[in-house]
Amino acid sequence: MSDLSSDRSDRSDLRLARGMPIARLLTLALGGLVLLAALPVLVLGYIGAEDNTSRLLRDRSEVTLNNLVYRIAAHLEPPRQQLRYIQTAAEQGVVDAGSLLEGELGTFMLGALAATPQITGIGHVLPDRTMRRYNRSDYSMYYEVPSRVPNVDESLAKARKYSETKWFAPVWSPILQEPIIRLVAPLRDPEGTFHG
Repeated sequence: MSDLSSDRSDRSDLRLARGMPIARLLTLALGGLVLLAALPVLVLGYIGAEDNTSRLLRDRSEVTLNNLVYRIAAHLEPPRQQLRYIQTAAEQGVVDAGSLLEGELGTFMLGALAATPQITGIGHVLPDRTMRRYNRSDYSMYYEVPSRVPNVDESLAKARKYSETKWFAPVWSPILQEPIIRLVAPLRDPEGTFHG
């Protein structure tokens, strides 16, 4: 029996002297190697996915922004072109820019409204600060007194200053009870006389 007990104590001494059992060592080593092999793949996959996602989001935002710009331009460009058409007609003498409210300019303005559904009305501010208003809704033409016209002096000054049509910041219209976006263009006759 003493051989048996000395044999067991020798084995336990050998086990302690050798360290960890081979099964545990192989399990940890294999797990470590798999982790070491998979970690770069996971990191590269994450970086690639993040880059791809950011590019897709950037592309989508650019497409959305381009669509928005296109839709705004499609809505605002026809009024600018129509006002430029009116301006050119007055400058070439096709229509008398100084005619009375019921005259050919009024009819011409109402016809211009028909071609641009984006515009609800055209205001023609005269040099004496009164305004002719041409409405799409009821095909009416009427005068507004200067005290009721918002920013009349500013609009006249800008029309005199610029020779081309130009968009300006929206203002509140006390007459219409809604904001209006101003598109300002000078109206001159063939001799260059300013008519508003």
